[in-house]
Amino acid sequence: MRNIKLLFLVVAILLCCITVTANAETIFKDVNSFDEANFIDIPDDWSKDSIKLCYTIGLMSGRGNQRFAPNEPVTLAEAITVAARIRDKFSGGEGVFSSGSAKWYDNSVDSAIKAGIISRNQFNDLDENANRSEVAAILANALPESEYAKINSIEKIPDVGESTKYAADILKLYNAGIISGNDEYGTFSPNRTITRKELSAIICRLVFPEKRRSFTLQDKPKGPVMAYASDDPIGRKQVLEHDYFMVSADKLVTDHYWKDNDYPFPSEYDPAWAELDTQNITSADMFRKCLIAQMMQKVETIKLRTTKSGAYGGHACIFAIQTGWSTISGKYDSKTKQYIYWVEY
Repeated sequence: MRNIKLLFLVVAILLCCITVTANAETIFKDVNSFDEANFIDIPDDWSKDSIKLCYTIGLMSGRGNQRFAPNEPVTLAEAITVAARIRDKFSGGEGVFSSGSAKWYDNSVDSAIKAGIISRNQFNDLDENANRSEVAAILANALPESEYAKINSIEKIPDVGESTKYAADILKLYNAGIISGNDEYGTFSPNRTITRKELSAIICRLVFPEKRRSFTLQDKPKGPVMAYASDDPIGRKQVLEHDYFMVSADKLVTDHYWKDNDYPFPSEYDPAWAELDTQNITSADMFRKCLIAQMMQKVETIKLRTTKSGAYGGHACIFAIQTGWSTISGKYDSKTKQYIYWVEY
């Protein structure tokens, strides 16, 4: 009798698993047909299948002129609209919103607010590119809480701390197997933008539980700073997407565009640097001193504006003074004309 009860229990569990998968496929069914003529810019890489799937189930569309724009950053409006479509479909709707009277995304944003995905005025400018932590916060609320079953036991992410915005939402997605980071350590890069093809992969794992990943993270070894850099100051492209992770309390290593004595580094900190005008930087040397001064004062969000050509001093200066920081990321904001750095100490 005991064996029979156990058999029924196993069968019941299997049926539940089958029901969840079948339910997802029923909810997020194909609504668009896809062929190679839909988009002319879909890469032949890991993202191809997820892009096609997100299009066929009606969660993502292109940007016009047969372009999906896979490598372009996702805006806040796009991320919210996708989340609103997911919730609407999950709740029995079609996941289709008419264009708003003022902005194309007004109705989908209203739906997201009503569903509790976001709060009103949570974000200032929905036309801005979303960073990875913002996308995590949006997608962590796209489905009811019961749909984020914990399949991993991640307690710590190397570049996500208590002061990281939306840290709880990020950790929730890690433990649900929806995101896993950029490397074996689980590096998340919370302040980086996210591309449309990256978003498509995350969406597929969100709406189809069988695609979620069980994983463990390795401890980040002690050693030099691990860095990611995609700016090109030599080519005069004012775009910054950096993430620096200090993994040793007393050792920093840098390898940037500037070498030898082209940009000599200061040997010691001068408190007078704190009086320099961070919004009127006229030389690379001044840029470095302003950045270091802000870090010495433990400023968490540093904003620097250059007013003269060639005045950008770069991240390479950070190693000159040991300030006890743990994570630094930054970008160039073309609207405010500022270099912005986020620092965790």
